[in-house]
Amino acid sequence: MWVKILGLFDIISAVLFWFFLFFGILQFVMPIIAIYLLVKGTTFFITGDKFSILDVISGGLIYSFITFAIPKFIGVLVVLYVLQKGILSLL
Repeated sequence: MWVKILGLFDIISAVLFWFFLFFGILQFVMPIIAIYLLVKGTTFFITGDKFSILDVISGGLIYSFITFAIPKFIGVLVVLYVLQKGILSLL
């Protein structure tokens, strides 16, 4: 049950980050998404899921997009990763 809820949050996070990335809107939501991915990734990494470090990296990159000029293709990779992880969690 929790996996499906977190998967849905991942999909929502990816869509909101995509809107921020290409349209420059919803900037106030980005720190919340970054913190969500950082906390979720750290929690699951501590419990033994080694691939959750990618969530921590994704959260850090999303937070970096707020303050630094980073190429958009890196943002697209983050969106695709978080989106596919969310979709696979719902299956």
